Amino acid sequence: VRPDPGVRCTDLSWRENHLLCGTTDGLLRLYTTGVMTGGVSIVKSVNLGGRGRAEAKRKQAEYGEWCASPRVNQCEINPRKTNHALAVSGTEFSLWDLVKPQEPLFTAGGSSDALFSCSWDLNRGSMFLIAGQSRSLKILDARKLNDLNKSAVWKVAEAHDRRVTDVAFSPLVKWWLASASADGHVKVWDLRTTGDTPIFTLSSHLSAVNRVAWSHSHCEMLASAGVDRTLRLWNLRKPPHYLVHTQEDFSTEVVGVGFSATHPLKVHGVSAMGEAVELTMTEEFLSPFVQNRFTRPEPAASSGSGGGAGGGRSASQQQQQQQQQQQQQGRFNFPQGNNPMASPQGVVTPGSYSSRLASPTSKKEKEAKSRGGGWTSKAGAAKPLISDEDLASERKVEHYLYIRNFKQGFKLISILANKHYEAKMNKRAIDLLKLASGSLFRNLQQQTSRKGLDVLKFLSDVSYYIPPDGIRLNSPNDEDFKLIQLLKTRIALRTLIDSKACNKLIDIKDEIVKQLSDNGDAFSAQTLDDMVATILPENYLAGVNFAMTLGNKLKEKGTFAKNFVLIAKRLFAPTIFHGGRVVNMETGDGVAGEAIAGMGGLDRLVEAPLSVDTDAAAMDSMRNASDKLGGLHTGSNNSNIAAGAMMGDSKMNMDLDGGGDPHVANVADGTTAASNHDVKTMERKLERELRNPLIVLPQLKLVNEVHMALSRAFSKTEGDANVVNNAATTLYKPAEVVISVVEKYREEKDTPAQRILPAMVHRLYINALIQRNKLDKVFVYATQLSQAIKGWRFSALLDELTRDVAYPKLKQFFDLALLQDRRRPWECQRVVQASLMLLRILHSCEHLPQNLHRAAPGYMERFTRNLKRALQEIFLNQRYDGSQTLEGIMEINKARAVDKVDAKRDAIDLVEYLKQQVMKIREHGRGHQPLHPDKVIQFRDMLDMVDSGIRDGTLAASSRRASQQGSGPSRTSRANSRRSGVMMIPSSALRRASNLGEVPEDSSMKKI
Repeated sequence: VRPDPGVRCTDLSWRENHLLCGTTDGLLRLYTTGVMTGGVSIVKSVNLGGRGRAEAKRKQAEYGEWCASPRVNQCEINPRKTNHALAVSGTEFSLWDLVKPQEPLFTAGGSSDALFSCSWDLNRGSMFLIAGQSRSLKILDARKLNDLNKSAVWKVAEAHDRRVTDVAFSPLVKWWLASASADGHVKVWDLRTTGDTPIFTLSSHLSAVNRVAWSHSHCEMLASAGVDRTLRLWNLRKPPHYLVHTQEDFSTEVVGVGFSATHPLKVHGVSAMGEAVELTMTEEFLSPFVQNRFTRPEPAASSGSGGGAGGGRSASQQQQQQQQQQQQQGRFNFPQGNNPMASPQGVVTPGSYSSRLASPTSKKEKEAKSRGGGWTSKAGAAKPLISDEDLASERKVEHYLYIRNFKQGFKLISILANKHYEAKMNKRAIDLLKLASGSLFRNLQQQTSRKGLDVLKFLSDVSYYIPPDGIRLNSPNDEDFKLIQLLKTRIALRTLIDSKACNKLIDIKDEIVKQLSDNGDAFSAQTLDDMVATILPENYLAGVNFAMTLGNKLKEKGTFAKNFVLIAKRLFAPTIFHGGRVVNMETGDGVAGEAIAGMGGLDRLVEAPLSVDTDAAAMDSMRNASDKLGGLHTGSNNSNIAAGAMMGDSKMNMDLDGGGDPHVANVADGTTAASNHDVKTMERKLERELRNPLIVLPQLKLVNEVHMALSRAFSKTEGDANVVNNAATTLYKPAEVVISVVEKYREEKDTPAQRILPAMVHRLYINALIQRNKLDKVFVYATQLSQAIKGWRFSALLDELTRDVAYPKLKQFFDLALLQDRRRPWECQRVVQASLMLLRILHSCEHLPQNLHRAAPGYMERFTRNLKRALQEIFLNQRYDGSQTLEGIMEINKARAVDKVDAKRDAIDLVEYLKQQVMKIREHGRGHQPLHPDKVIQFRDMLDMVDSGIRDGTLAASSRRASQQGSGPSRTSRANSRRSGVMMIPSSALRRASNLGEVPEDSSMKKI
């Protein structure tokens, strides 16, 4: 596409598919490029200036003054908002909307003299710079153009001695801009200053400078084009002249210059005659510009945290040495024929380095390395831990990154950083990983004021680290990039663990899970365990939740058995198999085996065994909940026994000899043959189970649900002012919650008690059952679990619990049930409940504590006699409504008439209910004959006899014959009661206790 004859293009700007062209006739032409055939198409041509005004001003111009012209001197499309453009012509600047280019958005006079250059701020899209004949630089804010005085956010009145020909913002350092002038100078300005002093002045051109451009990959490099027919390359880190190359292969002035937007090492130039040159910077040319900050640490720094970039030297010493080197080097002059810059005819491509990677250090060196040092001492001589190969590789990393060869650079970083991390040289690994991060480059620019800013130090740092938005020669491999990110997370994780930063660990858990999603072996089992161990003391629920997340992810990646076993041991400890085998104090067998098992057996499964001094804080939530629910800590000695057994105290030996009855629980039975072999076998079995996600994860979920429910229940009850003072109401909800959660888990998973490994779950569940007076479930659950793990210390704890805690409560409940009021003998709720409770125990338990086993027959006989008497009274008393008694025991009110009393119906309903319950108990029993079968059969026969007597009317006659014989207990029955352990209550005590009502659970029968 050609404009009109005689019209020339003055400037071009190309962004995406828009090509903006300024011409000498004052028109701004917009071209839209596309992939379709036909090339480009002209969208619109817009006239920016008035030729009449320009002609009038040209007539008034005198010699040496600027002559007005309608030409567009410069135009540029906004790089951040590509539908906006800026142009200068004459003394005016114009803003355009390229979507609707019919009229400019804004046009105003920017100066009293001609404007020759303009540029958008690459970092702040609403600001732009204008300059020209007036020698001043002015930055305007497009959002405040209604008031031009207020729109100028930065201004330098006399930036140059002659007119400003070009301006350019740095694409990498947001505070820097460069200006070129007809006085032959290129100046670099820092927007954080308000004075008229540049931070750098480049003065090697012999005449006016036409254009200036910044590198898109190296923030310290610029290029300029001048009337002296040269293209010059500058490096701001090479004082005093900063010139590093001059290209003189032009026959006329150079009017255009720029760095490639796709290649970090290429520079282009064009002359007024159309000569185009492409220069490629070679590796040999760039090598002197590489900063080698990795040095060998000084021997004196071996005791500190040295070993990183810079070695043992201080920052001030390093800075002084760098400044001296910069002063000595100055301008680079290359002999003719040996210029490392490519000629216009042939492009010099980068060479390739070939050196072997650092060989791994020996085992002795690895053992001698400190966490951050780089030296070790042996036989009085300091020996470097950083080999020559490692040091050469580290410097090669700096070289690769400077030439923007990210593929090779990141590969070396991943190898060396991983090597340093495994050798515990975290400081040096961190220094390497910093080179692969663009955040440091960005962070260096956060300072908004020049106050206290060291320009040379700032320039040295920003040129050392890679810019995040700079162009590159190639991109790193995904594997190397992921490994670098993983190493960053590993080191950050280790740092947070060492500093006990619990909240920060919780904050980065998403990053940890993300790394595990890519690699199931991203973190070692010890690191994951240390992280969970750090969180647990501060926030137990958060630690358990995080462990569940890790477990599910490791199961998904197939690395659960290897990487989660330590966490499982920590969260499940103490298990029901901790503490070793119990010693038989009578025979003395198993003493040596018990000592080994207790101290060095199963406790070795936990790297850091739970103790009062180590991880007791992590168990506070569980222990406090257990203490609130009571149970195992009730009584004078139970607290010590429970604490010793649950914490695996091998010094506590318990003898619970129950006599010769095979149905009496005897912990010593079967333990005489206990040996270290038994413990080792259980160790291996427990180890296999803790590596199985199908076993661990459901139980971990159970632990989490129990404590979440307890947390909600206690927080709700403790916050309710109406129930704070009521201990029974306060404990009701937490106890019911624990019972519900554990029983739901057992029903869903069909899991026997011994398959639940964490001992604390059993403690909380049994405590809750005792608190809610579900004593039959306590005996069934505790005895079954005790027999399943017979011989282990937790089994002894359970037997101690049933004997010293559960049985006294059960006896108290049974004795209260036998306190029958002779004036209201038909009230039998307690007798029914006690009878069914004892029946469940006898049907479901294979073994009982000695005291309960001896007392059960007497209680069963008394319950049978009292219940029979109560049923007879209900049947004979036609005036009493038995519905209250019955409904207090069972739900039989679905067909009952409220206003009708039927004693026979009430008695039949109660008997049918009892027979149904007895049948259910038999069906859900252990599947064989109950304990004390003669007493159980006697109870069932009594129900059948009462049922038939009610239906045929013979129950009344038998009742009258019994009443004529007397109701007092015989001498024989008293003797039998004393032998069975059942307390006989005198008639006077019955009369006094008839009006007592509900007796507190902690009351003693001796007091009554």
